[in-house]
Amino acid sequence: MKNLADIPVTIREWRLKHLNEHQLTILLSLTVGLLSGLAAILLKNAIHLANHYLTHDFSSYGQSYQYLAYPFIGILVTTLFVKYVVKDDIGHGVSKILFAISNKKVSSKSTTLSLR
Repeated sequence: MKNLADIPVTIREWRLKHLNEHQLTILLSLTVGLLSGLAAILLKNAIHLANHYLTHDFSSYGQSYQYLAYPFIGILVTTLFVKYVVKDDIGHGVSKILFAISNKKVSSKSTTLSLR
């Protein structure tokens, strides 16, 4: 039985024997596309399920104050999550990354993925 650490080497050797760069690009793009489609379906269904559970007992004829409460609950949960779980200033991610790269705190080699 092979060691688990040898699996990436085995996959790489098989890929070098059987697939050229163009075929690898096509295969990876198909894989990413399929996984993205499945993630979109999962997200859509999760949103519809949450919508059903949060609004299934609403009266369509009258006012519901739950529509006012839900955004405040969401903001509260998000604030508590950032304060106690993330424990960092999340800010705008792209500007922080560009600032770190410009100050040489992040090398460009650590942010790229090489298939060689």
